[in-house]
Amino acid sequence: MEGIEKNELMKSVRGGLYLGGEGFIEKLKDLLEPNRELDGVPRYRRRADRPSLSRLFKSVSKLSLEERNVLIIKAVIDHGCSQAEIASYVGLHYSTVSRIVKGRK
Repeated sequence: MEGIEKNELMKSVRGGLYLGGEGFIEKLKDLLEPNRELDGVPRYRRRADRPSLSRLFKSVSKLSLEERNVLIIKAVIDHGCSQAEIASYVGLHYSTVSRIVKGRK
């Protein structure tokens, strides 16, 4: 177990199952689609093909608050990102992200 934590390769595993670059994950989208609504499969595994947070929020510092909030809502609703991971990534408190998503139009 000690070696696993130090293995840089393990940091590249997506959804706890898939190891590969963006192109590989893109090819898997059709295979992953039927698993989106399975209750017994954790959300992070159902959405293993989602874009990375760095890709979703690459220009967040240059956006207006309204544009940033739209990105946050899309990340939660369309891509299945957790509000806590988004909050951590964009530097907000998770309750702020929760209010943004709850107030969506």
